[in-house]
Amino acid sequence: GHMTKDTMKDMALFGERMNLSAREISDFMVREISLGEEAGSMLQEAAVMSKRVADITGDSGKEIMSVVQQMVADTQRFGNVSVTEAAKIGGALRQLGLDYSELGGMTDKFFNFEGAAQSVSALTSVFGVQIDAMEAMRLANSPDRLEFLTYMRDQFMASGKAVEDMTLAEKRLVQQQMGLSNIQAVERLFDPSVDLENIEAMEQATSGGVGTVEESLSELETE
Repeated sequence: GHMTKDTMKDMALFGERMNLSAREISDFMVREISLGEEAGSMLQEAAVMSKRVADITGDSGKEIMSVVQQMVADTQRFGNVSVTEAAKIGGALRQLGLDYSELGGMTDKFFNFEGAAQSVSALTSVFGVQIDAMEAMRLANSPDRLEFLTYMRDQFMASGKAVEDMTLAEKRLVQQQMGLSNIQAVERLFDPSVDLENIEAMEQATSGGVGTVEESLSELETE
């Protein structure tokens, strides 16, 4: 689609409401142009879905929007992930206390079969984790990147090896094999006190459309 003056104004409104800089707003514009999507619709959808996810998780829509913006800008890893999906991922990552870059690191580690197989065999031999390398690779490449995150987490937690019982050396091994940036990320990813049971509710909340610009702006009133 083409950028009209009104579209630009609307995008600025959504961007401002969600604390985005001009450069961050332009990430959405650039992405839309390359996907051939209707001008402005991606930013509107991202803002509204971030807010809907935040309402479910008790978070700030602006914080979730920030994750969405980073994913939209990172086309190399997340070019096939919709902004709605990115908002749900943002909700899950924020609940785990993880930065978007941790999911990026995991994605890199499992993007190709060689990397996935090598990581899985190391994790299996030390912890007996039942991760299927093919499945991990499929999910690491799929538009449903939230399922990748939950799959890796669930398989690990099902192994019965509690993160609080791990030695530092074990945590370091997990960190390396999962593509995480530090030990704290390992502890957060496998924190048993965080349950992501509201993923279903996030799915529900983000399943409807976004409506008109006016409707969306009023939905974002409380941001």
